[in-house]
Amino acid sequence: MWKLNTIGKRVLAGNLIIIIVALLSSTLSLVMLTRSQSMLHHSFSVITPSVEAINDLLLLVTRSKMYITNWIHLPDNIDDKEDLILLHTEQFPEVKDRISTLKRDWQNKENVHRVDSIIIAFDDILQTEQEVMSILNRSEDYNDGTKREKAIRLVNEMIIPNSNVLIKNLEAVEASKLKEKQADGNSVERSLNWLYRIILVLGLTTLAIGTIASIVSLRIVSKPIQKLNQVLAGLARGSIPKSDFGIRIGNHEIGQMTRSLQELIKSLKNTSEFARKIGNGKYNSAFEVLGENDILGNALLDMRNSLAKVAEEDRRRAWITEGIAQFGDILRTNYADTEEFAAAIVQRLVKYTEANQGGVFIISETPDSEGEFMYLAAAYAWDKPKYLEKKIRKGEGLTGQAWQESETIFLSYVPNDYIHITSGLGNTNPTSILLAPLIYNQKLYGVVELAFFNPPEAYRVEFVEKIVESFASTLSAVRTNQRTQLLLKESQEMTEQMRAQEEEMRQNVEELQATQEMVERKSKELENQLNAINQAAAMIELNPRGIITEVNELYLKISQYAEDEIKGQPHTILLKDGYETSNKYMQLWENLTQGIVVEGEFERQAKDKSSFWLRATYYPVMDDYKNLERVIHIATDITEQKLQALQLEETLAEQAEAVEQMLMQEDVMQQAMEQMQEAQQEVEKREKLLAEAHDEQQQYIEQMNSQEEMMAMSLETMNESIETLTKEKEEMEQKLIACQKKIEELENKK
Repeated sequence: MWKLNTIGKRVLAGNLIIIIVALLSSTLSLVMLTRSQSMLHHSFSVITPSVEAINDLLLLVTRSKMYITNWIHLPDNIDDKEDLILLHTEQFPEVKDRISTLKRDWQNKENVHRVDSIIIAFDDILQTEQEVMSILNRSEDYNDGTKREKAIRLVNEMIIPNSNVLIKNLEAVEASKLKEKQADGNSVERSLNWLYRIILVLGLTTLAIGTIASIVSLRIVSKPIQKLNQVLAGLARGSIPKSDFGIRIGNHEIGQMTRSLQELIKSLKNTSEFARKIGNGKYNSAFEVLGENDILGNALLDMRNSLAKVAEEDRRRAWITEGIAQFGDILRTNYADTEEFAAAIVQRLVKYTEANQGGVFIISETPDSEGEFMYLAAAYAWDKPKYLEKKIRKGEGLTGQAWQESETIFLSYVPNDYIHITSGLGNTNPTSILLAPLIYNQKLYGVVELAFFNPPEAYRVEFVEKIVESFASTLSAVRTNQRTQLLLKESQEMTEQMRAQEEEMRQNVEELQATQEMVERKSKELENQLNAINQAAAMIELNPRGIITEVNELYLKISQYAEDEIKGQPHTILLKDGYETSNKYMQLWENLTQGIVVEGEFERQAKDKSSFWLRATYYPVMDDYKNLERVIHIATDITEQKLQALQLEETLAEQAEAVEQMLMQEDVMQQAMEQMQEAQQEVEKREKLLAEAHDEQQQYIEQMNSQEEMMAMSLETMNESIETLTKEKEEMEQKLIACQKKIEELENKK
């Protein structure tokens, strides 16, 4: 029989009971959730997409009915025609495929049959629509009354009634699917309610079992652990208690913990005694660690070994601190030039680091013909300054390599025969060489080179690497001071130049003001000329696509249109039916596209469909690439003169017909002599009137031609004025830009 003689077994038994209850709860919950998930999956993967597909089909039926109606009554609506073709070729097949896929999972077979009949009926409607589209396929078909009547009859008698029936059937199918969706939702809600009740009952059961287990654990585990915690808290505060805790030691886990804690207290007593000896400086005291994993004991041994190194490190830090203080005095001194500063730092650096020689190489600010180079600014060896001249290129020798790599180079051993690497101080190879680059703000200013007969310690090398950063900063400041003095001198010289340039700028500004006033006067004259043309002639403006963009009041009066009725409309709104496809009208636009001015008499159609006549000129305006940008159409109304001429022609035709009848009736002429004489007199009177009217017409036409020539001359003058103004404006802008540049140069110089 399995005995519960350990805490682990007791805890395991309680956990098994809780696990069984949890498994029961999970199983019931899984069953309910699986059922709900199945319903939700059916709703989201079948019913909802089916409703969306039916809505899409309903929308297609409605749109097809609208588009086919627009196909007949709005022949110029190209967008609706393209949408109808897209509906036939792509949209309906896609919706049809979706519905065919989804209806396989429908449970209501009546809806399946109903949707199949709807799709078949809609196919028939689309075939009828294609018949209508083929009847009215071209723009000429709309002028055929028979074809138009046939298309209207097909739409009104077949397409629209059948579409309305399909819409009602689709709405019924949609309502049925929505009811199915609602039923699935109710089933899911009932399943969730049952799941809530099951979880509540099992939760209460688990709570009761957990409460009983907690009471048992409190008696067996918590009280002994509290006593152990008191002992551990004392250890945490630094006090070492007695080995007897007053706890009954058993064979379970808590008894084992008690025995281990007693051994720990004994070890702590030994460790504290060893630490006390180390604190008194007895570094040779013996101490035996408990084992390889004795962290505290091993740490005390490491501490004993490390204390011997601390004194040496303190000595090194003191040396570094003293060196920083000494070099700080040098860095705070003001130097006249870089060579003086380099001599000061190399002398102190060689002495303090106990090197036998050293040098400071600085990158020259003025490269020679071969490029950048470093020169030896200062050298110190054997307790004396050395005055040497050296030039080092990038990558040349050890010093050049330190410049190229911008990193410290330290050679602790240099063989005597290592001749191909030479020091910047000469060909004699020392025992060890240290080269540290002078870098400040990621810019290299030079290289410090030190030579040692005995290799320096690592901390001395680190000291040199740190202190040269301060050298580079001070070197940058010294160079900046030198450049500041030079710039101050240049600034004083430029002040006089700026004064002269300011006077020149003032004169340029006065010239610009005079030019601007002249441009304003010419702009006013040009505006007056435009107003005069608008009052004397009818004028419209067209874009390259023949759309009316501008129109004046006189043209609106002649055409009987309001501005909002004609503006934005195609020029063909003013043409008689069929004239826009004539060769004459096409030739007009071909000439305009080529930049040819077109003149002549043109018949146009007013808003009330009446005709009016214009003597007009079309002026094409081209852009810089010789492409048509816009067309200016200037015209005078000659409708009255044209009507008089037509009336005279009709009169002459009637008279000619009368004369012809009289010639054919010679036998009657004798009897109607008196009537003929009277008719002859009437003819003479009418011919006289005709001659007078013809003379008046010629005078008016000459007057119109004169006005048109004047307007053409005015337009040419305007174009010349516009070109002149444009050139003067460009000259002004160039002068202004030049002035602005001079002002910016003066401000920069200041």
